[in-house]
Amino acid sequence: MEMFWERMVYTFQMLGFQFGVKPPGWTYREHHHPMCELLYCRDGRVHVWVGNRKLAFGPGDWLFLKAGVRHRFENDFETNYSFFNMHFDIDDPDFRKMLNSTPYHHIAKEKADGSRLAERFREMEQTVRDNQAQAATAADTNHKIRQLTGKLALQAHSLLLIREIAQLRLDEQQAACGQETDVRSPSLFQTNIAHKIEQKLSATVYSDISISDISRELHMSRNRCTKIFTQVYGISPRQYVSELKLKQAKELLVQTDVTVEEIARRLGFSSVQHFSRQFHRWTGMPPSRFRPKHTGSLMV
Repeated sequence: MEMFWERMVYTFQMLGFQFGVKPPGWTYREHHHPMCELLYCRDGRVHVWVGNRKLAFGPGDWLFLKAGVRHRFENDFETNYSFFNMHFDIDDPDFRKMLNSTPYHHIAKEKADGSRLAERFREMEQTVRDNQAQAATAADTNHKIRQLTGKLALQAHSLLLIREIAQLRLDEQQAACGQETDVRSPSLFQTNIAHKIEQKLSATVYSDISISDISRELHMSRNRCTKIFTQVYGISPRQYVSELKLKQAKELLVQTDVTVEEIARRLGFSSVQHFSRQFHRWTGMPPSRFRPKHTGSLMV
């Protein structure tokens, strides 16, 4: 049997993770992060304020926070609060859309126990312990290799942990869609208009065509075109173009030897500096760091 998997070019970033313990009376001021945050309560209890919403966070609970969501902590209980947290980002547009559909996702222990979250967490915790033990005993010649394999193992376990969170989120969204009876699907006319807009956007990824230009071609208002496209595709035309440009930029960086300056020009950016800033916002790193040192590819 022949099998084929579509090429995947995306960036997974893990800013770091922490195992910690905080005493009774501990508080942490309101803050936010540029990346998503995943929290797990190992023992004790704490109150988490997400905006104006107060959540009771207890043993076995998980909490996913969307990037940019303001939150604070209060341990107003009489026991220590033991926790795990990690900050991460994956620039896959479908993943982001699904996971970031709400500001936060509180997973109570009862629901978490029906998943493999606990198993994945134990695997990650054991990997951390193994890495610490190996670092303490490894010979100098093996230290860097052990560090590398340890980082790869932690990334793998982190992704599996995130996958469980995403699966729970997806299950909830599907269940909610099944319960909604008053949601109107796009009409055939709207779907056809959205497809026409999508075709024009896809065909002009190497230019600076705007939704205003397309709306004039279709003899419709800009607002109506944007509304129809968003209803059918779930994202705005501007977001769609950004995702197209990001995907194309990644492919050119990874698979070709085209210069960053030429990529910026091809994708319709006003300057290489503008492209570099936008690429950094998309992925958290400049194009020069994203590109492998040796692509082994032909110029296109």
